[in-house]
Amino acid sequence: MVGSKGDRINTVLSLLDGEKIDFVEFTDDPILLIKNCLKPAQIQHIELLDHRAIVTIEESQKALAIGKWASNVKLASQLTGYQIEII
Repeated sequence: MVGSKGDRINTVLSLLDGEKIDFVEFTDDPILLIKNCLKPAQIQHIELLDHRAIVTIEESQKALAIGKWASNVKLASQLTGYQIEII
């Protein structure tokens, strides 16, 4: 996606008018995908129950995982298909 010297990604960024974007490495493993979506927060444990994911994070990492106005956890939920609950 990035391309040589960032050519492809720079084209995409210019079309988005400076909107910030993150890349998430896709995997079929739901636990690893949730961890990738919540980076750079350090995840301690993830428990999957049906379409819910209970994510255990140290207190100091919670704000990083949740994001401003809970935007990070909401986007991670949309990308993974799991309702993510951070404890």
